[in-house]
Amino acid sequence: MRAVPALVLLATATSATAGDEFQLPVLRPGSSYDSADPPYQMVGVEERDGLCRAWVVADADSALHQRSVNRIIARIYARASPTQSCPNLLGVNFYSSVRSEPTFPAFRITDELGSYDWAANKTYFLGTEKTYGGWAYGPVRASALRSNYRLERP
Repeated sequence: MRAVPALVLLATATSATAGDEFQLPVLRPGSSYDSADPPYQMVGVEERDGLCRAWVVADADSALHQRSVNRIIARIYARASPTQSCPNLLGVNFYSSVRSEPTFPAFRITDELGSYDWAANKTYFLGTEKTYGGWAYGPVRASALRSNYRLERP
């Protein structure tokens, strides 16, 4: 008898997540750019409820190592200003590719490498079996970021 509710819950959970294989952020026009050193593509910035997240495509070798991912994060926050981006940029999502399905830009959730969280100052890694579930401290914020960027907490 207990198995029936468990099976119903399992079936509804599976159907609820079906089709959620893409992240489809609504990006601000003009918020994208390419970087050669370190190599990454800032696909854009998404603003939701006055808070923003940057969406970045980078090579797994760059996004899954503390030193290189921190260089990317520091460059993104150094470029952030109220005129160029969002005054409340709270994090960065890292992906290995952008797919044009079902709409552009679309990020397949299986291509997610990790994400940086400003409040915790940590990058949480996904990506590979070796890095999945791991994390690394973010860049030194006091000198590298706060002098160039002011975070207004909601």
